[in-house]
Amino acid sequence: MVSAIRLMGAGCILFACAMLGYLTVRRMRQRVKTLAYLEQFLTTLSDEINFSLEPLPNILASLAEEELGEVRVFAAYLAHELKNRDNATLREVWLAGLDKYRRQMGLSDTTMRILQSLGKKLGTMSREIEIGNLSIAIAGVQEEAKRAQALCDKNSKMYQSLSILSGVLLVIVLI
Repeated sequence: MVSAIRLMGAGCILFACAMLGYLTVRRMRQRVKTLAYLEQFLTTLSDEINFSLEPLPNILASLAEEELGEVRVFAAYLAHELKNRDNATLREVWLAGLDKYRRQMGLSDTTMRILQSLGKKLGTMSREIEIGNLSIAIAGVQEEAKRAQALCDKNSKMYQSLSILSGVLLVIVLI
């Protein structure tokens, strides 16, 4: 009876530790995907600003309908706020949206700085300068994506193995 309870406890500990490693790796992979979606969002936004005569809220609304993962919610927020708030500037809405959806999109401090810098400049300059600012932001997000991918490739097996081994160690210590 006691050994059955110990075995069940050991199984629960191993499962919990293995899941911790799995969820950590999943979060790292999701961050890489989100950065790819963010790059796609910024690239499409740049193209639309360059080639379209649509107002920005309409461009953002059309981007919110595309498959952009967590970034889609951010685009929908921007479009909604710009259309419905009187006297709202793109800068205010952009920065508020970043604060609101930072956690959901899994943005690092570096990515936040890139996007905040972009948000402070968008909607205040000529089309050519805005496209240049978007290009700078896209390059920054691409660098972040490369770093996140390298970190994910480097550490994913380690996190999974380490979590299982720490579970085994914990079981050995407790039994």
